[in-house]
Amino acid sequence: MYQRVDLGATRAIQTGHGRLNIWADIFNLLDHRNERGYEYSFALTSATNIRVTPRRQDFLGILPSLGLGCEF
Repeated sequence: MYQRVDLGATRAIQTGHGRLNIWADIFNLLDHRNERGYEYSFALTSATNIRVTPRRQDFLGILPSLGLGCEF
């Protein structure tokens, strides 16, 4: 099951020339292992047999993000 908890904060600071926006985000705060899909590899083991090996692919874990923006 896909589960994700995100946390974000934004601060706007008024300046003499406009507004400065600062933000911080943390995506997947609880570091839940979320499945994105599978990658398959195939190997010929004999003239009549093929071995299929699935490998799970997950989304990123905890991902922090910082930002800065200016409005004039």
